[in-house]
Amino acid sequence: MKTSITKSIWQELQTADKPVVKVLHKTDKTKIVGVGLKKGVMLAEHLTKVPTKMIVIEGQIQYSQKGEETILSKLDEWDIPVEVLHEVLGLENSLFVLMMELG
Repeated sequence: MKTSITKSIWQELQTADKPVVKVLHKTDKTKIVGVGLKKGVMLAEHLTKVPTKMIVIEGQIQYSQKGEETILSKLDEWDIPVEVLHEVLGLENSLFVLMMELG
């Protein structure tokens, strides 16, 4: 049986020193991306150009924007604002999904 993409992300992040990012699904209107962060690994400051919802599947992360920090744990959701710089830190080995509205 083929390993699922999310399981693959989880396996890879165990030894990764940078974020593990893989596209789970894409259409002309949506894109769903899985992101794995090992404890202590940072998804560097960036911004999104489209409305995006983040859902934590496993672990705990720190989401930071405009000097404010929010701790998100398993099954927490967060709406990421368009054109706002933000970064994400893995507080534990973590897996989250980004759901993007493309148009």
